[in-house]
Amino acid sequence: MVMRPINIMVSGSASFMSAYILDDFENSLIKYYTLIVVVCYTGAANAFNDYCDYEIDLINQPQRPLSRGLLTINEAFIFSIILFFLGFLVSLFLPFKAIFLSIGVALPLMIIYSLKLKGIPLIGNVVVSIILGLSFACIGFYFIFDNIFHLFLILFLLRFFGQGAMTHAGSTSVARYFLIDRC
Repeated sequence: MVMRPINIMVSGSASFMSAYILDDFENSLIKYYTLIVVVCYTGAANAFNDYCDYEIDLINQPQRPLSRGLLTINEAFIFSIILFFLGFLVSLFLPFKAIFLSIGVALPLMIIYSLKLKGIPLIGNVVVSIILGLSFACIGFYFIFDNIFHLFLILFLLRFFGQGAMTHAGSTSVARYFLIDRC
């Protein structure tokens, strides 16, 4: 699937866990709006990444829908635009700090990462760290943080030194150089 259901379940559950940890599980509107934004952005980022990596995925990820011809490259691009736009619209119902994170930080980072930063080892890792941590931060930033510097410092440290960042960097680097060496 273009949307990668496991990624969506993990990021969606992160927003619910944040609400639960912050003892704000009863504030259902913010919780559900955040969930919709996170699911839309995650699906859009996955589809956009597949669009950007079409040539690479033909060799390295032949099981993906674009590689198998189940979806055209233009359909994946339009699908990602629709999901990004839907997430953008729903994020307008969130509190101001969450709107800032959603529209001002997460959305541009997802697009820039897929277009330019994915192949840059340390910078790409930092961007992935921030993007993945934003699943928690959309709710947490609204209720806890008064200073955006603290948010980015915590997200970076948790994600970069936590599980996943180094394995992601390794597999991304190997996949990129594998394609380059084969041509």
